[in-house]
Parts: sequence; structure tokens; C-alpha cells
Amino acid sequence: MPATTGATSSAWIRCVHQFHDTFATITDVDEPLEAIVETGLLIPRFCRENPDKARTLTLYRHSELLAGPPKGLLDDLTGLNDPVVAHISELTRRRFGDVTPRSVELVALAYRETPYGMVRGLIGGEIPAWLDQPIAAAITAVASLDPSTDD
Repeated sequence: MPATTGATSSAWIRCVHQFHDTFATITDVDEPLEAIVETGLLIPRFCRENPDKARTLTLYRHSELLAGPPKGLLDDLTGLNDPVVAHISELTRRRFGDVTPRSVELVALAYRETPYGMVRGLIGGEIPAWLDQPIAAAITAVASLDPSTDD
């Protein structure tokens, strides 16, 4: 992690807000599995359209900044991810009915970890549009798993 400064942390926070704003584009997707896929596809699309902002998002982890916030940024960091947590809880409820730790982890794996893992090495450079198809397939596969089994 780079040195934590107020300027870079503020830039990171602005980029987080800009990424979170993209969630508004999928509020009208009715089918739960499709909504999870569309949520996950926000990652490669944002990274493709905003390579510099996407690279900025890789500078810090929210939990690390919150544990040792730069002066004057604690209020900005507190609750920063609350809208996303609410969105994911709603997607989990719609997809599985019950919101359990396991079902939330499964949805997070589908919408966040899977697409991020598939584009991570490309962030800041070209992310080809054709990657959306295998990313969507991987998200669908993960979100189709049964959260009630440990297999």
C-alpha cells in the first residue's frame, strides 16, 4: 500500500463514490440472477471506461484506511460502503430468500471477487469488451450455487 496521504486518500474516496454511482444503472433489473450478473459487470465496464480511476481504486483497502484514517477523512470513510452493502443484501434476499452469512459470501464472490479477479491484471490498461461474456458466465455459475451446501 502506498503512503497514506490526505490527497491520495481523498482521490480514492472520490473514485469509490464514482464507482458506487454506477450501481444506479441496474436498479431496474427484475430477475435476481441477471441483477447479480449486471452488478458484477460494473467492474470491467468501470475499469474499461475509467482506467486511471480504476487504478486509483487499487491503492487502498477501505478497511485499512478506516483503521488508520488520514486526518480529516474519518467521516468520509465511515459508512462509505453502506450503499453497496445494502444493494448486495437486497440482491441476496432476492436471489436466495434468506440473507445468511453464507448466501452473502456467495453473492459477493459472484459479483465482486469473480469479475475483479478476471480483470485485475489488466486494470489501468485495455480491458477488452469480449471479456464481459466469460465474466458474465463465471458470475452466473457462482451465483447459481446453493448456499446451503458446503460442497
